[in-house]
This record gives sequence, structure tokens and C-alpha cells, in this order.
Amino acid sequence: MVDSDQVFGVRFSRDAESAQIDPVHVDIYEKAEALAYPAVVSGKCVSNAVANTFSSVMAHELGHHYPQAVGLPMASEEGAMKYENLYLGSVLMPLRCAH
Repeated sequence: MVDSDQVFGVRFSRDAESAQIDPVHVDIYEKAEALAYPAVVSGKCVSNAVANTFSSVMAHELGHHYPQAVGLPMASEEGAMKYENLYLGSVLMPLRCAH
């Protein structure tokens, strides 16, 4: 999913938010699949519309971390959503929207 010489470490966490301190260390909420994300449904942004998958959460977190791992500033929430939406579109899931 990313073209990098960096090795990314991933761990499951009890915290719903990733600390996003270390560019190559990614925390994933252990109950991420119990949550839902705001998605575009019938042309509208609907909160909690679609259940998360660990893959979509991972794509979102890599969206934050990957730029920093290659010497760029960590991506904003909007930037991370772009990475996540690339993944979601590739697996034919509804796209995340800012809500």
C-alpha cells in the first residue's frame, strides 16, 4: 500500500485515538470495527453511516504517518482521509467524508 524503505510497526491499542508521535509506529484502536465513519450516502455526508474495517483504519493511519516517514510533515486529517478514500474506493466501500 505504501512504497517506502521504512518498516512500519503497528500495535492494537485501547485508546481510540492514535498518539501519532513516531512516524513509523502506528496505533490502531482494538475495537475499531465496532465504530462507524461518516460516509457519502446518496450524495450526502451521513455521520456513523458505515462500519470501520481494520483495513480502512490502517489506510487512514498510514495516510497520517507515511509522509513523515519520508521526511515530509505528518498529514492532516484531510490528508489522511485522501489515503483512506483511495483504499475505500479500491474495495468499493462508501467514501469517508468530513463530518
